[in-house]
Amino acid sequence: MESDDDQILEPEWLRNLPVRSEDIGFSPEELVECGACGKANGPNRPACLYCGTTLEHGGITRYEIHEPEDWESGFNVVVIGTREADLDRVAAHVGSLLRTGREVVTSILVAGVPLPLARVESEVQALGIVDGLAEMGVRAMVVADDSLHSTSPPTRLRSIAFEGDTLAL
Repeated sequence: MESDDDQILEPEWLRNLPVRSEDIGFSPEELVECGACGKANGPNRPACLYCGTTLEHGGITRYEIHEPEDWESGFNVVVIGTREADLDRVAAHVGSLLRTGREVVTSILVAGVPLPLARVESEVQALGIVDGLAEMGVRAMVVADDSLHSTSPPTRLRSIAFEGDTLAL
């Protein structure tokens, strides 16, 4: 119970402030039921929190893109072709989705060589981006950080020599 001294020290404006300024979480109407286990999940989840089954959101999988921390393994979306794409439309959409500048996305799309477009925390997210790009005429692939062997140090060469038709390293 508050004492009279506590009420005197607390300014009037502070007494009526809400505990939080915005609702945390999703309303019951926004939650998506898992088809496999029946549990409710947030609409931003690509897979069920409880059983791991991919969630369907009215035919479209909807989720937020999250970049992994530097120390976490991630999945890289690499653009490999843009023949059939409307580059302005793709750049606008992907730029807003990835929260990056339209100019950066355009430069990746027009480069003509495979370049990474995004690094995300799950393969499901990466595949979702690849599928979305494919619908807009952009070919892309997923490259897992683990496949890059980034934790092993590079091999150093002491010498390179041409011996006839052979290259000696």
